Amino acid sequence: MLQEFHKELNTRAVAYINVDIAVLGNHTFRGAGVYSLSDLVFEASKTVDNPDPAEIADGRKTVYDTWIANQPSSRFSSRPR
Repeated sequence: MLQEFHKELNTRAVAYINVDIAVLGNHTFRGAGVYSLSDLVFEASKTVDNPDPAEIADGRKTVYDTWIANQPSSRFSSRPR
């Protein structure tokens, strides 16, 4: 599917989100990309309600809260990895 839209994505896309393996792992969000977009991703994840009732019961109301709890940055204490 990506190959079908390669030319259009290459000329028009600001971001591409690959969800080929979205259902694997421990359900913790993980983002990767250029450093200049990191603040945007962090702020956006703070606006997404946590869909897991157990996480909410543990005080993690947003995707960001779970992300930073499960994958804290070793360089920045207030940011996830």
